[in-house]
Amino acid sequence: MPRALSRILLEMNAVRVERLNDCSQEDAEAEGVQCDMSALTFRDHFHALWDRINSTDAWAANPWVWVVEFRRC
Repeated sequence: MPRALSRILLEMNAVRVERLNDCSQEDAEAEGVQCDMSALTFRDHFHALWDRINSTDAWAANPWVWVVEFRRC
């Protein structure tokens, strides 16, 4: 996309492959999941969202996932 037509500019910092279940609290929060004031953590909410999007027990399959880290410029 031409820069003149884009709204944001992202700088990619890192790309790696890891197992889904290796996702930390910080990683889950960085994914943008919303955490209410319940006893559930960001990781718990991410787990539930992953299963809702990808089918029941998709989290238990523990697939390899791409992790792309970037910052907004």
